[in-house]
Amino acid sequence: MNTNPINVVPQVEVRNQRFFNNGFIKTAMAIGLIATIGLSTVNNYGVSWDEPIHIKNVGWNYELILKNQPLPKHPADIKYYGVAFDIAAETLYQLKNGFPRIEINRDRFVLKHAVTFLFSVLAYVSVAGIVGIFCGAEYAWLGSITLALFPGFWGHSFFNPKDIPFAVLFTLSTWMGAYLVEGYSKLDEKVKIGFNRFSITSILFGVLVGLLTIARIGGFVFLGFIPFTYIVTRVGTEKITRYTYKNIFISWILIFISWAIVTTVCHPVSWSNPVGWFLEAFEYHSNHGWVGTVLFDGKFILGSQLPWYYLPRIVTITVPEIFLLLFIIGLGLSVYKYSQFSNLQKACLILVLLQIFSLSSYGIVKGSTL
Repeated sequence: MNTNPINVVPQVEVRNQRFFNNGFIKTAMAIGLIATIGLSTVNNYGVSWDEPIHIKNVGWNYELILKNQPLPKHPADIKYYGVAFDIAAETLYQLKNGFPRIEINRDRFVLKHAVTFLFSVLAYVSVAGIVGIFCGAEYAWLGSITLALFPGFWGHSFFNPKDIPFAVLFTLSTWMGAYLVEGYSKLDEKVKIGFNRFSITSILFGVLVGLLTIARIGGFVFLGFIPFTYIVTRVGTEKITRYTYKNIFISWILIFISWAIVTTVCHPVSWSNPVGWFLEAFEYHSNHGWVGTVLFDGKFILGSQLPWYYLPRIVTITVPEIFLLLFIIGLGLSVYKYSQFSNLQKACLILVLLQIFSLSSYGIVKGSTL
C-alpha cells in the first residue's frame, strides 16, 4: 500500500480527470445545471393568452366524458387539443393542493410553467443524444448548452403549452427514430410479432409519435419519415434480404396501431368517430390562418398578407448569428462526409433535415405567422 502523499495525489487527480472526462457525466451535469437555472427562474415569466384555455381543457373534457356535455364553441379549435399534457399538470396541481380545486390562480400558472419547463428538459437530453451520434459522447453536452442559448426556445419553454411539447417530442422522435431505422438494417431474418425487442420497440415508438400528434396534429408526419429515411439510407446498398421489407412493414403496422390508439384516447371528442375527427383536424390545421395583424418590418400587416420571407426573417432575427453560421458549416460537412457515415449517423442526419426543412417549408408555403 502506497501511503506517500506525493505519490497518492497524482493518482487521485488522474481518477478525477477520468471521471469528469466521461461524456455521460458531463452531459448530466450540463442538463442538471440547465434544469436548476430554469426552476429557479420559473416565477419570472408571465401568462400566455392560451394557458387558461389549457387549464380549463381538462375540466371540459371531464364533463364531455362523464356528462356528455359538448365542448365549448370558443375557441373553435378546442376539440383538436389533446389533453395528455394538460392532465399531467392538472394532476400535480390537485395533488399539491388537495382535491378538488377549480379556481384559476397564480399558483396554478406557476406549477404549469414548471411542468412545461421540466418537460422541455427532454429536448436537452435529445439534442445531446443527437450530437453524441455525430460527434461522440464526449461532446454531447455541447448540444444541451447550445440549445439553452437559443432565446426563443428558452423563453417559450415556460409558458408555451403547445409548441414546446411539440418541439420536444419531435426532437425526441428524431433521436429515437435514428436508432429504429438503424435497427431495420439488421433485420436480415424473419421476425415474428410477440414479446420481443422488435415488437416492443415498434409499439413504443408508435406511442411516442402518438404523443407528438397530441401536441400538434402535424406530428403524424413521422409515420412517413421512418420508411422514407430507411429507403434513403439504403440507396446503393446491396445487403437487403427478402425478409427486410416484410419486417419493416410489420414494424410500421405496429407503430401505426399504437399511434392511432394513443391519438384517439387522448382526444375524447374523437371517440365516436376517430377517422372523421382526424380528417377534420388535419383539414382545419392545414388551412388555419391568423385573422389578426402581425408587426413585421415596422408595419402591422394582416396575417394573410405576410410575404413568403416572413419565417426566414424571423429565424435570422431570433437565432444568434453564430449558431446560423455553425449550422451552415455543419450542414456542409455532413453532406461532404455523408458517404463515410454509419447507418445510424445517416438516419439521424436525414431525420434532422426532415425536422428542420419539412416543417419550415410547409410553414412558408402556408404563410404561417408563427
